[in-house]
Amino acid sequence: MPRPGDARGLTEELREGTVLARLGGDEFVILLRDCTEEEVAQVARRALAAVRRPCQVEGVTLEVDGSCGVAVHGGSATDLLRHADVAMYAAKADHLGLAVYAPSMDAGAAARLSLSGDLRRAIRDGELVVHYQPQVRCWTPASPPRSPGCSTSTACPPRAWSLRSPRARP
Repeated sequence: MPRPGDARGLTEELREGTVLARLGGDEFVILLRDCTEEEVAQVARRALAAVRRPCQVEGVTLEVDGSCGVAVHGGSATDLLRHADVAMYAAKADHLGLAVYAPSMDAGAAARLSLSGDLRRAIRDGELVVHYQPQVRCWTPASPPRSPGCSTSTACPPRAWSLRSPRARP
């Protein structure tokens, strides 16, 4: 069983001459040349299958998931990476696992990128504020009081989107 960080399972799914690179965090890029959109999607599906294979860590079997954004056409490497990033976020949002970039996906992409940058800066600068609100059931003779859970919201007051529900954000 493969271990996390062991790229052999992923690289075995790629043809010779393919470039696999880590962009940072948990994001990777696979660069293919001279492929059709369908061939690229097949490689992406195989890469996702490799990522999803269970792995063993200190006797515990872990299963991870992934999302893959595919971009086939772009005027530059920067455009291709941006398009793939937009498609990846669409795949995550729709729980598809895989999405191929289409220009219609750009609607809201700038707002999401801006929000992502704001959130990274807020985390880096310690600006996040977490609010906890206990959820308590009222006491009745048949049902003693108890706190079944807690609702949380996170806000970054200096930002324009602060103190709004996460669902209300772009």
